Amino acid sequence: MASFVFLSDDTRYVEQFNALFQLQNSLSIFPISAYNDFLIWLKNHNPLITFIVLNSENSNAVTLISKHLPNYHNTYIVYLIHPEVYAQLKTSPLHRPLMILNQDISDPFTVLNITNILSKINPQDDDWFSQKFIELHDKIPYSIRQVLRYIESHLEEKITVDDLALIAKCNKFHLNRLFLHYLKVTPYHYVLHQKIELAKVKLIQTEIPIHQIAQQLQFNSHASFSKTFKRIVLLSPEKFRTLYK
Repeated sequence: MASFVFLSDDTRYVEQFNALFQLQNSLSIFPISAYNDFLIWLKNHNPLITFIVLNSENSNAVTLISKHLPNYHNTYIVYLIHPEVYAQLKTSPLHRPLMILNQDISDPFTVLNITNILSKINPQDDDWFSQKFIELHDKIPYSIRQVLRYIESHLEEKITVDDLALIAKCNKFHLNRLFLHYLKVTPYHYVLHQKIELAKVKLIQTEIPIHQIAQQLQFNSHASFSKTFKRIVLLSPEKFRTLYK
């Protein structure tokens, strides 16, 4: 059985992740203050993935972690980093593998994005881990998976809930209920968040002016895009580009 370990002072990540995967006895958690106990545990176990959650209150742990964890090759490390410590992380000698999520835990997309990242990594080609993602994928109706594929390939177009309902072959009210049941968000908010995820890529990887990114993603105005971006990412587009580029 694959195992997971969290080094975190915030158990909400653990609770959400455990609820999604129903890990039962295959998940362990250590607070940052028990870092030495965590290292001892790590020496005697082979967890599939180690999650390390860092925010402004425990950012001093970055230096400590960077001294020890590069020596552990029996686990895949995923760092969940709050925006306020990202600048420190960039200058700290943390070794790969490294994944960064900047969403607040109150955002329902936090765990969704974690699972999307892990599904692409599929560390160690673990059979149990792969099967878990197959099970999660199969729980989502085919019509909704079709809608998700459409959204992913049309993010630079204007997407309405009516358009998505036609693809799902149901009315928009039923589509809304399906999204809330399987993804815990409405179709409208799912599209909005995916557009913001693409905006983040454009901000980091290109020199496209922010107002043009807003136009490309079909926002009504630069102001509307900036307001939405800051509400979701907790940073303005300008600040995000400065920190992450």
